[in-house]
This record gives sequence, structure tokens and C-alpha cells, in this order.
Amino acid sequence: MNSLKVELTSETDLFFNYIVTIDEDTFIKMKDEQKLNGDYHNFLDLVVKMVDRCQNEPQNYFAVLFMERDGFAKMNFVENMEYKFLELLSLDF
Repeated sequence: MNSLKVELTSETDLFFNYIVTIDEDTFIKMKDEQKLNGDYHNFLDLVVKMVDRCQNEPQNYFAVLFMERDGFAKMNFVENMEYKFLELLSLDF
């Protein structure tokens, strides 16, 4: 895998379009900053797993998109652990 491209769009808003491309160097930086386990070759599976969990278990997992005025955004995947919200993964758009 050369790079992973994640794109957020909206069927109702043609101007809503956020894209992040993550290559191996970007992943290494993310892994260090976010203290992620695993390697780059399994990162696609991790992202798919996070999205699936948000869809299939919304009471326990959800994603939050923070949009900035300057056009940048951040998506956080969060687990509800009953007593605490735990950020599992963050993607910068």
C-alpha cells in the first residue's frame, strides 16, 4: 500500500469535501503522536474497523468531526467506556 486516502463527502452539500492522504511517513508520525499499535500495512484495516464500529455499535463508538474556519478538520474516533470517553484514533484533514 503506497498511501491511504480518506475522503468525507455529503450527498446534500456538494461543497462538503475533506480529504486526507496518509503515507508511511505520515503514519509513523501519527503512530508516535497518538501512541498507536500496529504497523502501516494494517492501518487500512484499523480505519475500516473504526468506521464499522461507529456504524454497528453507536452506543459504544462514535466519530466526531471538528471543522475549523480555515478549512481544516479533524475526525476523532471515540469509545464510550461508561465512565470515560477514550479517543482511539484521530485523522487530520
